[in-house]
Amino acid sequence: MPDFDANLIPGHTYSLPFTQLAFDPRVPQLFEAHLIQLPSTGVTIDDTDPVVTIVSPTPGEIAGTVQEARNTPIVVEVTDSAPGLGRVHITLKYTHNIYTLAVWDGDGFLAPFNTADSFTTAITGGIRFTILPTGGWAGDIEVLKVSASDLHGNAIN
Repeated sequence: MPDFDANLIPGHTYSLPFTQLAFDPRVPQLFEAHLIQLPSTGVTIDDTDPVVTIVSPTPGEIAGTVQEARNTPIVVEVTDSAPGLGRVHITLKYTHNIYTLAVWDGDGFLAPFNTADSFTTAITGGIRFTILPTGGWAGDIEVLKVSASDLHGNAIN
């Protein structure tokens, strides 16, 4: 059996009776341990990424005045069937601004989204995020990015 305190070779797999240990060659500094499925044990691995769904508004379908559009929240659901969500991060970028704003840092909403107009709701298998900044949207959103990982390390960016 190899000494795991020694230098491990990226891309090489080390096997033990019930565990497979391997470096992810795309991220050399990350060392992952995964259970492998053994026919006699029935152990399986969840390899399903979390799912991100924009509930509302449908892109291009905000009707009404400019003021109504500025005050329409974005609703996003992030779910994972099993074993459950780990971390979620949400950022956005306006078309008129070079900066990316952090909306949700994994623990809570950040300014200007940390008001009663932005909140979370527990849903089956995940979280619903209702997002609206203080004073409404400052312009057109170019990018809304939701990154999520589950408790097995599966991730979506």
